[in-house]
Amino acid sequence: MKQEVAEAWVKDLRETTAKQTSGMLFDGVGYCCLGRLCVVLGVGFTRAPDDSEWYWLIDDGSGKGDVLSQSVTDEAGMKSKTGIFCEPDKPEYQPFDLAQLNDQGKTFKEIADIIEKYWEQI
Repeated sequence: MKQEVAEAWVKDLRETTAKQTSGMLFDGVGYCCLGRLCVVLGVGFTRAPDDSEWYWLIDDGSGKGDVLSQSVTDEAGMKSKTGIFCEPDKPEYQPFDLAQLNDQGKTFKEIADIIEKYWEQI
């Protein structure tokens, strides 16, 4: 991903006081780590046309709110919509993704450390 975007995202994740949520970018109150990337890039959210609580649309109209839109992924210079990366220094050498780690309970600060270390892969 783009270094300047990664740096801004890491800073936001370390400084935000926003509630952290899982399973979606934004739930009306809290954000997942990828939702915070949208905030950093100035992309907002609106309630879905069917007014369901769990389904949010990215303001650019490019998709539902459980993964990044292609436009956000492109703007950030990311290789995937969920932030896939590998930890080559780990014996299991398997891909991880930031969305999954967020949903498994990693804090914003822990995710910021991962982005800082693996931003070139993400």
